[in-house]
Amino acid sequence: MNTRILLWPITIIIRLINKLIAHFFNHPNGGLHLIIGIQSIIILGMGTWIALEIVQRNQAASFKPNFPKIAVEAVQVKVGTFEQFVTAVGTLRSNHSIVVKPEIDAKVKEIFVKSGQAVKKGDKLLSLDDSLYTARVKEAEAKLVYAKSHYKRASALFEKGAIAAKDKEESYANLVKSEADVEFAKAQLAKTQLYAPFEGVVGIIDLSPGKYVKPGDDLFTLDDTDPIKVDFKVPEILLSKLKIKDEILIDVDGFPENKYGAKLDAIDTNIDPLGHSIRIQASFENVGGELRPGLFARVKLRTAVHNDTIMIPESAVESRGKQEYVYIVEKGVAKMAPVKTGFRNGEDVQIVKGLFEGDQVIYAGQMKVQPNYPVTVVSPRVKKD
Repeated sequence: MNTRILLWPITIIIRLINKLIAHFFNHPNGGLHLIIGIQSIIILGMGTWIALEIVQRNQAASFKPNFPKIAVEAVQVKVGTFEQFVTAVGTLRSNHSIVVKPEIDAKVKEIFVKSGQAVKKGDKLLSLDDSLYTARVKEAEAKLVYAKSHYKRASALFEKGAIAAKDKEESYANLVKSEADVEFAKAQLAKTQLYAPFEGVVGIIDLSPGKYVKPGDDLFTLDDTDPIKVDFKVPEILLSKLKIKDEILIDVDGFPENKYGAKLDAIDTNIDPLGHSIRIQASFENVGGELRPGLFARVKLRTAVHNDTIMIPESAVESRGKQEYVYIVEKGVAKMAPVKTGFRNGEDVQIVKGLFEGDQVIYAGQMKVQPNYPVTVVSPRVKKD
């Protein structure tokens, strides 16, 4: 407003006061006129103040700040199925896994596989020097021939009454022992050849022909990783919600772009008395063999399903004290909407009260927004490779 327009009532009041004072001194009834004049001036001043106050309030009401539009990301509220999940951490395990070890002492004769090679059940892995064990088989077989001949003679003599029954029994016992020695020698000889007990992948081989090995020495690993298993633990209170063949979701460190689905295979029979948790095992396909035993895994286990419910991204919900709220977009302006939330699953949150289907809720960029701020909804940012 022009300042001159606001000052003209004040100027008039000052002039009236000056005239009343002059009139008071020059007129016989000047005192009465002075009182009446002062009352008039007061009334005029109050009227002027009220008029100025009304003008200022009208100006404040008509003033609209020119805020720039704020870019936000928003999603339209829909009614759908809300799934509750519990998360856990686990470790990937082989379907089958062994450390190949010799059962006899000998030198490594030949290695038939390479590190990282895929093998089938029954494929030969390596051979040990069998010369000593071959000789032992021949020795045992020779003793067996003698034992058979001795027992045959003893049986004939016993029939003639030339020897006692005890001698015949001793001869038979020696025959049985010789047969067992042959079987043992052959078994030892067979152990010089090591075969794959199942289909899998050979681990790193740090072994060379000619190396002397003893029973129990670690040679290399063999793992069957398709399917691959995941071991994890959940709180005991979820035991009633778990069923064999339940589906779970798995994220694996090292492969963040991939999502894996697995099924529960086994639930342990015992509860951990210290952590009050129960061990769970699930399995899923690993056709390409990209996943390896020992990898860290994050498991999402569905525990409940709620139909016909409103759900929004959890990032959209803000709070002040105990009051939760969201920002919705109405005609290009952000409006604050108090809400009452329900269940959460780590990604979405159930809205029990405060939103309706079709509302547009801001879930990114709302930190820069205040009520009645103009906003513009932009497309979500997509990560570029």
